[in-house]
Amino acid sequence: MGSALGREARRVGDGGVDLRTKELNDAGDAHAGNRSTRRRFVGTAAAVAAVPAVDSGMIARAAWQESTPAATTAEVGMPDWRFVMVTYEDPYSREMLQPQEPEAGKRYIAAEVKIRNGSDRPLAVSPGQIRLRDAEAIDYTNSGLVGSDPRLYDVNMLLGERVRGWMWNGVAESVQPVELVYVPTASQLRVDVTLVSSSG
Repeated sequence: MGSALGREARRVGDGGVDLRTKELNDAGDAHAGNRSTRRRFVGTAAAVAAVPAVDSGMIARAAWQESTPAATTAEVGMPDWRFVMVTYEDPYSREMLQPQEPEAGKRYIAAEVKIRNGSDRPLAVSPGQIRLRDAEAIDYTNSGLVGSDPRLYDVNMLLGERVRGWMWNGVAESVQPVELVYVPTASQLRVDVTLVSSSG
């Protein structure tokens, strides 16, 4: 009986297809071998062809991720500080302790204030930061005046802390105050430049 040559396909380590020949014993085996070989080859070739498609998708996703632009802006807000005037008296109706009597032509004005620190930054508070301002934008500070109510002290407040107290001003009888102004310690607003795209 004549011999026939069939081809058998198998995968090799580098992802390619290795075609090798073998001798079959008879024509029937050769015919069946050819059909089996074709099925194996088609299945193997399809598996090999599927590999680049998966790799291409992975490469495409990686390229998209690498090309995603960095942030073009950075933002930071002002600290959350609250200044509240609780009581305002003009003139002050209770006893002054220091000095007990105003200078000639002057009067005492008092205000009870409350300050709250709602930010994560420390807040230093001092009575000298609170000024009485008149219509001509002239400021009047405490100048060491002390009345008989609980006064506002120097304090360094952390997150969530609050302080409350009185402050006094001695002003001329002709002065007409229009505002109570709190000037807190200057706060720095900083952003990280490494988070911002240079192309932005």
